[in-house]
Amino acid sequence: MNGFRKSMGGLHTWAGILFCWVMYFMFVTGTLGYFDDEIDLWMQPERSAHIDAPFERRVEASYRYLNEHAQGAEYWYLFPAGGRHATAPEVSWRLPPSEQPQPRRFRKQIDAIDGGELHQPARETGGGQLLYKMHYKLHYLDRTIAFYFIGVVTVVMFLTVVTGVVIHRKFFAEMFTFRPHKGLRSTLDLHNLLSVSSLPFHLMISYSGLVFMISSLLPLIGFGGLGFDRDISKQELAKLRFRPQIERSGQAAPLLPAERLTQLIARYGDADRIRSIQIQAPGDANARIYVRQFDGIATRSATLLEFDGVSGELLSQRSPAHNSAVEAGQILLSLHEGQFAGPLLRWLYFIAGLAGAGMIATGALHFVQKRRLKQRQAGPAAGIRLVERLNVGILVGLPMAIGAYLIANRLLPLGLAERADWEAHSLFMVWGLALIHGLIRSPSKSWSEQLGLAAVTWLAVPIINAMTTSKHLGHTLASGQWLYASIDLGALTLAAACLFAAVRLQRRSLSDSRLTVHA
Repeated sequence: MNGFRKSMGGLHTWAGILFCWVMYFMFVTGTLGYFDDEIDLWMQPERSAHIDAPFERRVEASYRYLNEHAQGAEYWYLFPAGGRHATAPEVSWRLPPSEQPQPRRFRKQIDAIDGGELHQPARETGGGQLLYKMHYKLHYLDRTIAFYFIGVVTVVMFLTVVTGVVIHRKFFAEMFTFRPHKGLRSTLDLHNLLSVSSLPFHLMISYSGLVFMISSLLPLIGFGGLGFDRDISKQELAKLRFRPQIERSGQAAPLLPAERLTQLIARYGDADRIRSIQIQAPGDANARIYVRQFDGIATRSATLLEFDGVSGELLSQRSPAHNSAVEAGQILLSLHEGQFAGPLLRWLYFIAGLAGAGMIATGALHFVQKRRLKQRQAGPAAGIRLVERLNVGILVGLPMAIGAYLIANRLLPLGLAERADWEAHSLFMVWGLALIHGLIRSPSKSWSEQLGLAAVTWLAVPIINAMTTSKHLGHTLASGQWLYASIDLGALTLAAACLFAAVRLQRRSLSDSRLTVHA
């Protein structure tokens, strides 16, 4: 048994270290994705919304706007908003093909009070959605290449979690064991503590991540029963997603009034859980209204209410997940995304995600420290020195670069072409500079220097926000706008943590240098 555990330990170490930096990137950006909507709103301060408007008023305002501006469209989409997505309602529509080249798709934000378009357009930004998508798209890579690469990394992540369970025998002891000021032992204690305390989350997030990749990485399971025919697979997936296309009859008919639709939703559904309202062929006798609402934990398996768009008759009420296997998969995907989570559970997701990033970071540090001790007399090998220097630029540089991303959102000109892209470029340029700095400076200096720079970067976030918008921390706290205030408070907290770590490391470095001189 000891031999098996030892072999699992070697697999855990080398599988982890080969992909640890990618996994760290995935955990950091993916964890921020649990507050992607909140970050979206902070990065678009112009989006002042009538967030307290009742559901009925939001639907009626959207209806009124679409009636005035989207006659003859193939479909209408209403996104009433609400909950943590509490912002102004949005509408979208698509016009039929035309011989004249012109835009066909439109998306507008609506004032829930008067039903008009919000006059002050929100700045172009990648927002929190861009950070969330980075954790599986890797931004600059081709989408297919990134998808397969992340799939391989996800397999490795699940493997490291499972092997970690095998090699750790004293779970409860490791949850409550941390011996500070013990060098290598302290790093390992912290790694074990972060790993064990959030182990259920790590198992869930890695395994459910594999479910995302099942069609590409595990085709025998995903499509084996369909005979591996790509066309059949697409047809079956279309059925699961249920994307209806209603043909117009050519006979005009008045659309069901908004007041009647909200009454039907209240009767057959739950207004607080409405995801979207789709109206196919509005103004035609064949019009259909599809109302999607979150269905408990399986948010991807939303209940679909189908109404006759003219009479309001309930035609069907179903879930796209029509068998137990699909339902199980949808639940796993929903657990991964956490869209169903309320405020408390969302914070637990966030904390567990940070613990995962910390687990990976401490694992990378322990790898270097352990091999440095083994090679103390001969000096560390070139590979270990490279890993040690890259650790600085990646583990500290990434959080600093994300702070620069938020700053770029406030400082880049509002009319800049491809502004959202330049926000992302700013993130990676700062991260690249951090990597260069980590490579050219000795680790004894670069750690404290980069932590100090990270502290300055995150301290600058609320300061620059106050200089460039009216939603400074004092105003948002006084007016109870906790959504905006939480981003600034989070930035200040991270700045304080980075500053504390920088001062501690600087003092330790000075102490070590004095001991070396006296020796």
